[in-house]
Amino acid sequence: MNILTPVVYKDTVFSSTYGGKTIGFKVARADGVFKVTREWTHKAQGYMSTPVVINGVAYEHLKSQRMLAIEVETGRELWTASEGFGKYLSLVAQGDRILALDQRGLLYLLRANPKQFEMLDKRRLNDSESWAHLAVAGKNSSCAS
Repeated sequence: MNILTPVVYKDTVFSSTYGGKTIGFKVARADGVFKVTREWTHKAQGYMSTPVVINGVAYEHLKSQRMLAIEVETGRELWTASEGFGKYLSLVAQGDRILALDQRGLLYLLRANPKQFEMLDKRRLNDSESWAHLAVAGKNSSCAS
């Protein structure tokens, strides 16, 4: 079962399966025929939320309710956050900023940093559950703190 939407970066399709692993598939075309091969697998289990990819790094919400930064083309883990989030995390990105809304109504502002987990701010939006999907509108929109 796959709940998150696969993400394409260059010639790699990044995906993760519920109860499975995170996988990188390479897509190539030769003589008009497409060939898909599994390039790498990682033990992490993505959970419902479609990751965001910034500069070749996927920021993924895991079944363990933590965040993972992983290189899309190689599958190399860069870090796993020690802090937990909710069961669900809606993610959007602009520049090096990631907005993340969990089902508990907490909104996080994260910096897309391949070296370490970096939370810039956290705010409670509401006291009831929120399974909303975030969106960024306009070229000049800012996720700045």
